[in-house]
Amino acid sequence: MKIRTFLMGLLAVGVLAVGARAQTRATNARTVGIAVALVDTLSRPEHRAEILRFSDPSRPDVILLRQDASAEALVAAIASYRISVARTPGRPGAVGRTAITELSSATAAAAPLRARATEMLAKVRRAPLAKVGNYGRGRWAQFEVRVGG
Repeated sequence: MKIRTFLMGLLAVGVLAVGARAQTRATNARTVGIAVALVDTLSRPEHRAEILRFSDPSRPDVILLRQDASAEALVAAIASYRISVARTPGRPGAVGRTAITELSSATAAAAPLRARATEMLAKVRRAPLAKVGNYGRGRWAQFEVRVGG
């Protein structure tokens, strides 16, 4: 009887630990605003996308894509952005740049993100022409992206 009680107590502690970890992951997840921009050229011809991270909370981070970008390029950029935010928190006064030069093969887990990326690109392509920083004229729109957790 004592062993059974001990095992049940151990099981309960395990369930609580798993639940606490899931809660922590959910608590760490947050939504941030980013801008997605389509520009004529990126800083290098071999870049498929560039991610600019700003430490200024009033300035959204930016994903830059070429005008002919595919949904897969945006999926890769969002995935890289999420990794970047998780690994390297923004530091005051710092600007981070990540270049994406290759796209990995699509996975089933990326299917919902690919559908969202297709919608995001359609919205950006409908946006009016505007100046996009030092990249000249292009089109851009702001979106909410879930990061962390």
